[in-house]
Amino acid sequence: MGRRLAALVGLALLVAGCGGHNRSAPVVDYIDQVNAIQRGLAIPLGQVTQDYQQLSHGTRIQNDQPQLEQSVRTIGKLNRRIDALQPPPQAARLDRILRQLVGQERQLATEVALLAGYVRDSSPIVARAAAAGSTFHTALRHAKGRKAQAAVLDSYVAPLEAAARDLEALDAPPVVKPSQVVEVRTYRAVAKRSRALAAALMRRKGGAKELHALEVAVASDSSTAAQLARIAAIRSWNRRVTNVRVLQGQAQRERNRLQHALQ
Repeated sequence: MGRRLAALVGLALLVAGCGGHNRSAPVVDYIDQVNAIQRGLAIPLGQVTQDYQQLSHGTRIQNDQPQLEQSVRTIGKLNRRIDALQPPPQAARLDRILRQLVGQERQLATEVALLAGYVRDSSPIVARAAAAGSTFHTALRHAKGRKAQAAVLDSYVAPLEAAARDLEALDAPPVVKPSQVVEVRTYRAVAKRSRALAAALMRRKGGAKELHALEVAVASDSSTAAQLARIAAIRSWNRRVTNVRVLQGQAQRERNRLQHALQ
């Protein structure tokens, strides 16, 4: 996905190069204004692209969150400048394409900023849950007897429920929303099944059924349905990036047409 997003930076000065003695002044003036706006987009889009590529490779970018939010604000400001332009009739089609293009670039930039924030805020929650899991497995190996095992299982419930509550409260962007839903559901299912197994052990009645239910809950994070949901979210992201690239191509072709007409 990082390579796809990298293509978004290539639009700067998209409509540069119109020349000739018979140029239409209103069109040239419009193109000059668009060029200025596109130059302003280059830096914030570059920041967004760089950070998304780092995220794609597992690099933490928590410290870049303020810069990403600033990039989104800058793109939004430039988007409003595009909307305020009054294109001459000859450039009406190019104007429509650019409005769509910059609007979609802004949406993608917003999602990357949200993604960075989500990674920053969710990481300590996931780390706490993982630490609780390690403590649980160590304690369970050393627990002797049903009562001791039940106590260990009961102690595992609270940190999982807290992780589910805290993770669910975060604003996850669409590309990671399915992962958030699956993690929250898994934490809650494991907590519920741990409590049920602890109760069965304390009653001294079986426990095999409850143990199997706990094993199923633990494995739900890697279920086929969970994986398909993650894949669908990534494909949806890729489609949005592809739409931007299609608009870039349309804008370039329209630029070429205008350039030829003005010569």
